[in-house]
Amino acid sequence: MRIGRSELKSPLPLALAFVLVLVTGCAAGIRSGPDARSQLVQTDSVTSPALGRRVAYNVVLPEGYDASHSYPVLWLLHGYGGGKDDWLRLGNLVEQVRPYSFIVVLPSVENSWYVDSPVKAGAAYETFMTVDLYEDVRRRFSVDTTRQAIAGLSMGGYGAVILGLRHPARYRFVGGLSAALSILSELGKADSVMWHVGGKSMLIAFGPDLAQAGREYDPLRAVSRVPRGELPYFFLANGEKDGFVSFLPANRAFADSLRAHGARYEYHELPGGHTWPFWKMELAPMLESARKVLEPDSLGRH
Repeated sequence: MRIGRSELKSPLPLALAFVLVLVTGCAAGIRSGPDARSQLVQTDSVTSPALGRRVAYNVVLPEGYDASHSYPVLWLLHGYGGGKDDWLRLGNLVEQVRPYSFIVVLPSVENSWYVDSPVKAGAAYETFMTVDLYEDVRRRFSVDTTRQAIAGLSMGGYGAVILGLRHPARYRFVGGLSAALSILSELGKADSVMWHVGGKSMLIAFGPDLAQAGREYDPLRAVSRVPRGELPYFFLANGEKDGFVSFLPANRAFADSLRAHGARYEYHELPGGHTWPFWKMELAPMLESARKVLEPDSLGRH
């Protein structure tokens, strides 16, 4: 059952995944081979001043890609323990995105939570995403920077939401699947599964000053700082049996804050857990919602 769904014009009143998102294999195996689908995928790399090294990323191009045209871009983020290949290997991304004209960018950010670390040099991942990678993709591909979406799962869902709120002029659409929106409330909790598995990465990402981290990176605070008319459209989906028990109530609270703020959004609760079958299932409606926002005059190419 889908609940709390709003229309585009009016709102209604990590992947811990128990570390199942870990992926093996190399990007070169995705890029090469006789399968026509592989020709849609490119693996590139960017020298990142924010990280002090070169970083590889994948790009899925629309069929019939023509550099003389500009295309909407979807930044699709991985979860905790994952990387740039996850959505390709586990999410059936190439087939699911085939009907759409999006350029899809798949970064690798380690277990960074998509923020700039206040305590570790070479771990400015928000800057990597919004400056280094952004400029490299703009240079290499024909993207329409007025039509951008950002989405992800679990840690990547948190990253999409917080980057969308911190850079609202850039993104028209934000998608979060099983988004880890309760991350800041988990810091230092000895009985938290998330803290037990990812506590070290959380301390590196957000630092020891929890009050400062909350001011900067709490989604509930961040949404209140953005004027209603400047907010992106939000798509949120959660499994009713998510094993990370704080995620579902946190997403409900965030949806309530969007409604109170007069934002455009849709919120779904469905059977499922913190698993790839759930994310793979919800990728399809999320892509369709993104199309309606990025291509409002298009009927899609189904």
